[in-house]
Parts: sequence; structure tokens; C-alpha cells
Amino acid sequence: MASNDVVVGFDPEVVDLDLLVESVQSGSRLKRQKAAATLSKLAHVNPEAVRPLTDVLIQALDNDEARTRCSVLETLLILLDQDPSIAPKASDYAEEALFDEDNGSLRLMGMRFLCKIGAANPEASLKVWPSIDEALQCFHGDVEFNDMLLAVAGYAAGDVDDTVKTGLRERLSFDSLNSKGLLRKRAQAVLDALS
Repeated sequence: MASNDVVVGFDPEVVDLDLLVESVQSGSRLKRQKAAATLSKLAHVNPEAVRPLTDVLIQALDNDEARTRCSVLETLLILLDQDPSIAPKASDYAEEALFDEDNGSLRLMGMRFLCKIGAANPEASLKVWPSIDEALQCFHGDVEFNDMLLAVAGYAAGDVDDTVKTGLRERLSFDSLNSKGLLRKRAQAVLDALS
């Protein structure tokens, strides 16, 4: 499991949570990244084991490196279903991630997180809509854009305000009619989800 106090493997049966907490708070970038990735993997198979670490995970979002933040946001995204109180604690971090200029994976995770919390109810959908709308404009054509549209389709299928529905129709109608291939399909999937 560990070599020189760095998490190097993953077996959910023998995960040392104390070591992971220590490592994700470490001064070592490598330790933080590996611990954050391991916590994300653990959350996929045993979210209950990771749930008590929510505050530690929120603190880990203050780190500069994109890989740690991306893994932590992914973990928190998994935990959102069990603990909606995570949303207000992490939404500012997710918005910051969404507009990270250097890392497409982090931008994608920010979009997934905001779309998930925005799908919960009309109020939440309105709160995140300006960021989602801006990202749809800013990152159109970027490598991760088609994957962002998957998250937006989930958002559109949620309990969103009519203002958001109108905005999504306006924003994605052109691509659903005029684009080709995957972009066209994903834009249409968002519009279909609004029905």
C-alpha cells in the first residue's frame, strides 16, 4: 500500500485511511496527488468509508495542483448523493476549477460538479447557470467540450428552472442543427433532456 509514505497501490480491503488523510494534507505534491487519487477510487467502491473525510477533502481543494483538485472534486461528486451539504462548501472550488486555464480535466470535473448540484432544484439550477453558460461559450471546441455536454445533459434532465431551459435551448440549438458527428449528437442530447 505504501512506499516511503506515498500511496502507490489500491486495495479497498486494506486502505489505510489515516495514511491517506496524512498524505492528502502533506507538503509533498506527489503524496497529495496519490492520496487524492486513492480516495477517489475508494469512494467509487465504498463511499461510506470516505464520507467522514469530507472536511479534509474540502481543505485539500486549496492545493494548487490540478491533479489533486480534480481527484478531490471527483470524490466529493460521488459523496454528493449521500451528503448534499457538500454542495455549498465546494461549489466555489468547482467554479474555480471550471475556469482553470491550464487543465482540461479539471475544467471538466468542475463542469460535472456544477451540473450535478444544479440539477437538484430550480434555485440551484439558476445559481450555477451563469457559470455553465459561460463555460459553454468559452470551451466550445476544446478537447473536453463533448464530455462537458454529457454533464450538461444530466443538468438539463434535472429539476431546472424555465430560464435555464430557455438558455440551454438558445445556447445549443445551433450545434444540434449545424454541427457534425459527436458534437451534434451531444448537443441534441441536451435539448432532448429538456423535454
